[in-house]
Amino acid sequence: MSYATIYDKLRHRELLVLAGGAGTDLQRRGVPMNSQTWCGMAAAHHLEARYTIHPDFLHAGANIITTNTNASSQLLLNRQ
Repeated sequence: MSYATIYDKLRHRELLVLAGGAGTDLQRRGVPMNSQTWCGMAAAHHLEARYTIHPDFLHAGANIITTNTNASSQLLLNRQ
């Protein structure tokens, strides 16, 4: 969905649903979390689980999905 489409839907007061927390969903699916980097390393090393999360959010009704990059910064990943 383009930004223009999102803007148009918001302008017409249409409902938009943002996908949930990908890191939390990785954890729910049993992907091990690192105490220092939480889901940053999990997302990097468990691609098969990560690739199923966004389609599942879309199937559940999300209109917008976002990247799971908040735990993937160099600063956080260097803690490992």
